[in-house]
Amino acid sequence: MKMTRHFFNIKIMLAGSLLILSATATAQVQTVSDSIWLFRPAQADYWQTVGSVTGLVSYPVSNTGMFSLAGHLEDGGLRQAQVPQQHRDVTFSTTGIRTLQRFRVYGKFTYQRSSQDSLSWSLMGMPDHTRPFYYAAGKAGSFERQLYDISGRVAYTLKENRLFVGSGVEYLYNTAHRSEDPRPSVKNFSLVLKPELSWQKGRHVAGIMAQWGYGYESNSIKYINSRYQNNYDSYPERRTWLMMGMGYMQPRASNSQQMDVRVRILGGALHHVYNGVDWQWKNSLAWERRKDKYGSPSSTSVRDLEWAAYTLDNYRLNISAAKGLQHTVRLEAMHSTGNDFNVFTGSPLLPALNAQNYRYRFSSVLLDYGKTGIKGIGWGTTLQWQQSDRKDFVTAHSLRYTHLTPMIFGELYGGKSFYLQLKGGVRWPMSTSVNILPTQRTAFSTEVVYRDYYYWSSTTGILQLNANYINRKIIAKMPAGVGLKIAYDRLLQEAERMVTDVPEIGPYRIQGELSFSFYL
Repeated sequence: MKMTRHFFNIKIMLAGSLLILSATATAQVQTVSDSIWLFRPAQADYWQTVGSVTGLVSYPVSNTGMFSLAGHLEDGGLRQAQVPQQHRDVTFSTTGIRTLQRFRVYGKFTYQRSSQDSLSWSLMGMPDHTRPFYYAAGKAGSFERQLYDISGRVAYTLKENRLFVGSGVEYLYNTAHRSEDPRPSVKNFSLVLKPELSWQKGRHVAGIMAQWGYGYESNSIKYINSRYQNNYDSYPERRTWLMMGMGYMQPRASNSQQMDVRVRILGGALHHVYNGVDWQWKNSLAWERRKDKYGSPSSTSVRDLEWAAYTLDNYRLNISAAKGLQHTVRLEAMHSTGNDFNVFTGSPLLPALNAQNYRYRFSSVLLDYGKTGIKGIGWGTTLQWQQSDRKDFVTAHSLRYTHLTPMIFGELYGGKSFYLQLKGGVRWPMSTSVNILPTQRTAFSTEVVYRDYYYWSSTTGILQLNANYINRKIIAKMPAGVGLKIAYDRLLQEAERMVTDVPEIGPYRIQGELSFSFYL
């Protein structure tokens, strides 16, 4: 209880201070501000800029800001097994930059309330099904979630055009619950600090950043109907399972209904910005390690607390170049490695493994090029390659896929008031493989692993529309805008079925978002 109050107090203090910071960042009118949010290259440059002190001190715009209210709807059966059939959310967000003499300050605040329908085999607060330990049940249900996502960054000029120091902070608080048995009540919290030192020489600015953070998750399972309370297999869909990989699972003990996760985060990054006469470059190389320790809150010692530990390392490379708004080139590469160490003991008949059971590997490369020509017409292309490999050693489950997604887009700019982008492409499966021993096959194997195999083995067509309109006359000195985003995925070809009783994937998935914004 004391821990809960402690997290709540931290949440209130950070939310208040950073919300003020974000609002302050939007306090001064700039004629270029709304243009930043209209043009695709300018938006991409802003979000990359605020990710580091190095980028912040190199940004040519001193003051800009925006706040918006958006509604989002997503529906359709063309999805992974542990993704809801329908998702709805409302999001309020504000972001901005403010320069005060030697200080440059960035702030962002996001509040999101979401509802999800027909979600099965997932009782998580923050969905991340690449991690090994979580609670799950086969019964589909509806989730309600609330998210507070707050971040800020302060840069201070120690020596004009030479030396800068600063730090970023990221705060997250999330709650989730559902209305069908089993009923999880989940709370997530994380706080990350990112101090950074940057120096400038001529047109080059370089910086080195450290990263440290911690977090906490508590997941408490309850039943309203007493028939399901003891977790017997008489009601298989209502039974709560403790997942310990991608197939290895044990029934939740009736006297141990809560799972706690302690999170520690370490990392570092190198940043570089070059402001040339014609071209501007922004580059970064980052590493982040997240270590989760899973256990029961009733344990009395640190060692007894642990059911398992999971270490996830993420490596990221970002390179972008822009020639004004005419030419933009972007390269993003990421590689992730995850390994667990399982010491869980459910009963005298289930001794601890004291070994690794789960392995996760993921790689992604994205290359993007865009060009804006005369008369406000632009075009571009995107090519993304992704590969995932997950293995559960105890149950001999494995799922591996590689796919390639080429896309092209066209753009139309109507002066400084209107923007329209149409984008289309195909997600093409290059290779997909699954392995499940018949003696280890369970309902999870059929409804999740096999279904995801067919999802990633299918060829999917992708269509996207993005439109923005800004009006500068509705409110004096405060441009207002409306935005519309639509994404439609269509199943073009499904892989041949090896197992007949696997749930079918749907023919489509559609997403829509409508937003209203003010630019200050």
